[in-house]
Amino acid sequence: MRQVAAVLIPAAVTMLALAAPTTVRAQSSAFDGPQAFGVMAGAGLLAGMICWTVELANADSRYDDAPKVERDDDYERTGWFLGVKIVSATEFVDEGQETKTIRGAFPTDVKFKMDSGNTSAGFSLVGGRRCNDRFSVEIGLEWVDDFSGKIIKTGNGEVAASITFAPIVGTINLKGYLLTGRYQPYGLFGVGLMAIDSVTKSPATSRQTTGLVALRFGGGIDYYLTRNWVLNAELDYIYSATDIETFDYLSLGFGVSYRF
Repeated sequence: MRQVAAVLIPAAVTMLALAAPTTVRAQSSAFDGPQAFGVMAGAGLLAGMICWTVELANADSRYDDAPKVERDDDYERTGWFLGVKIVSATEFVDEGQETKTIRGAFPTDVKFKMDSGNTSAGFSLVGGRRCNDRFSVEIGLEWVDDFSGKIIKTGNGEVAASITFAPIVGTINLKGYLLTGRYQPYGLFGVGLMAIDSVTKSPATSRQTTGLVALRFGGGIDYYLTRNWVLNAELDYIYSATDIETFDYLSLGFGVSYRF
């Protein structure tokens, strides 16, 4: 099995390398579907193989001839988990880049401006596996309700159109734990994709979905109420890694998860 992991890990790295040009803000357009799938599939395969290899490396110490004793405080144990969080999101949209993106669609010179106080609510679902006492892998899916902005004519300041954005972000996350007791602070890094559902009213209504490579940086803390039930708080920065849509936002989430 270690030989299989040794083959699959380089394959996952190669998949990510082939898709890597889409994650740099030097490109002139958002990525397409196959590239998005390549990024997330490569990240998922790599993260899964790392987790598998870590478990294999610890197999000799975890599965010996002694009977296994289930403890009430084995919070660092390996195993699967599922969780849900309520999210508060604050946008950091690059208004200058959005202006460049939309100018070709209007007959007059316009600029883009996000509405002030743009904080929105949403939720996220996560599922994954604790690979050892210090490391876990998860897949997360996060939806945030509409942010809003306006397209303004630069000549007279009139509003040419209103626009709303609703992002959905899916990432493969690696989590590293600083402590292994009842309180477990951790750091997090994720790679995946973002789909932005945008609706423009000018006054006719048009709808567009844009795909972006997304990176997630952050951290949080788990608090074990019991051996199985865990409260969670997490703060992440979501970075949209293309230059056609720089739709970054800060995500603060509070939730609960179940350890199997």
